[in-house]
Amino acid sequence: MNKNASRILIYVVIFLAVLNVATFTSIGIHVYQSKKELPQASSEAIKTTQNFNGRYFRDQLNLSPDQMNQFRKINEKFRSNARRINSELNMLRADMLNQMKNTSEETETLISISDSIGSLHSELKKFTYQYYLDIKSICSGEQINGLNEIFENFFAGSETHNGRGNQKQGKGFGKNRHDNN
Repeated sequence: MNKNASRILIYVVIFLAVLNVATFTSIGIHVYQSKKELPQASSEAIKTTQNFNGRYFRDQLNLSPDQMNQFRKINEKFRSNARRINSELNMLRADMLNQMKNTSEETETLISISDSIGSLHSELKKFTYQYYLDIKSICSGEQINGLNEIFENFFAGSETHNGRGNQKQGKGFGKNRHDNN
């Protein structure tokens, strides 16, 4: 009887040890994934601000020094607005995630947050097209063709995360973003 009791206790201890390892692994994975969500949410902000810098446009469009001075003013205004909006979007996304995790199912709050996100997306698109028009106003004919190509490439990358069928993996900024489905 003593031997059977020892065996049972050993099995219980092994079971509890495995259960503890599984619990800690699950907690670790959850913490890792929640930390990983914020950089993904801000990838649009990174894409927007990194590609719209002076050196890139100067090299792609062969801008003159006078055009570069004008571009710097246009670019700073756009980047400032884009950073502000993307920061607000990230805060709203985090707030929305917290509300969804909340057990009280406050759909009115979620609707309000969704509306705010939509409004900010609209504002960002308006700043983007004004940015394009402002740059276009300082460009010559051939430079406008190059500018059109830059923005076509930018918007082609943005279209991959529109939630429709044949959607590419991720937000459209990965290594396969130029592949055809």
